[in-house]
Amino acid sequence: MTIICSWCRGEGQTGIVGEKAPLDDRRETHGICTTHRHAVRARWKDLSRTERGEPSIGRGNGGQ
Repeated sequence: MTIICSWCRGEGQTGIVGEKAPLDDRRETHGICTTHRHAVRARWKDLSRTERGEPSIGRGNGGQ
């Protein structure tokens, strides 16, 4: 099975992350690439800070 990053696909990219068993199965399954995983975690941290009343930390273009 081919692992596809859902976030990459949403941006119009192929988003191929890798493969997993059964390797002869050509269907796609969804996951998340390293780049988007880090971006999502950063957003979650910012949201958590905001909920505690702490200021949000800017993350450049990825923290919009």
